Amino acid sequence: DGSVYIDNSRMSFAEFKATFKTLAGERGKAGVYVRADAGVTAQRLVDVIEVVKTAGIDNVGIVTQSPEAAR
Repeated sequence: DGSVYIDNSRMSFAEFKATFKTLAGERGKAGVYVRADAGVTAQRLVDVIEVVKTAGIDNVGIVTQSPEAAR
């Protein structure tokens, strides 16, 4: 459905884009891990990472799960 989660808080991509820079300023800019489910397009993942990088966070990791672990 295009939702983005920060911790356990669900929001639209537009809300995420509008609020992430402020949140990053409050929490610090040490790094962010991004995790996406199988239904997320590569473009949406790139969009999220771009918002993170625009907020001044250059250390972005992508969390993965092997297909065997997902079973």
